[in-house]
Amino acid sequence: MNNVKKSTALLPMITLMTFLASGLLAHSATKAQQTLQDKADRQERINVQVAHHLDTYEELSAQAKDWDHGFRHINEAKDVLGLYRLLNLRRFGLASDLGQFHLTSDSPFLVKKQHIGLIEVCVASQGDRLLVQAEDYTKLMQGLGEMARAEDITFDGLTIYGDRELGEAELSNVCMLLRDRGDA
Repeated sequence: MNNVKKSTALLPMITLMTFLASGLLAHSATKAQQTLQDKADRQERINVQVAHHLDTYEELSAQAKDWDHGFRHINEAKDVLGLYRLLNLRRFGLASDLGQFHLTSDSPFLVKKQHIGLIEVCVASQGDRLLVQAEDYTKLMQGLGEMARAEDITFDGLTIYGDRELGEAELSNVCMLLRDRGDA
């Protein structure tokens, strides 16, 4: 009988311990569920960021291909003749004296003081100017207009000679923008 009294006396204590254990388990389960939910939310944010970076990379990849097609590689010019061919005045209906054609300077092309993978290669045929000719003045004007719109060629001065048999003009600071990165 003494054993029955002892077990009955322990019953409230067992009930209290069971209640506390249930509360602790419920709290732990809630905390575990919240931890899992936080991890799932973090993973979702990471997935969104990765998807954004992949989209950005794919867009840049397309632009890199355009870049490669828009600018020729500097390795295509092994000598002065190679530079003359890269300038390709014929695409504008223009010509220049190859015998006088020479390099005046080359330097990295900078944007906001950052090298962007282009080299500015400047050329001339008369001192520091490039003398160009066309069959007549109409073709000269058309050619100069096309040359001014070319993204890979720059010049900052123009003198047109109206007293010549052929259409002639002198351009100052004629430079080509050539890639120095990637495949040739």
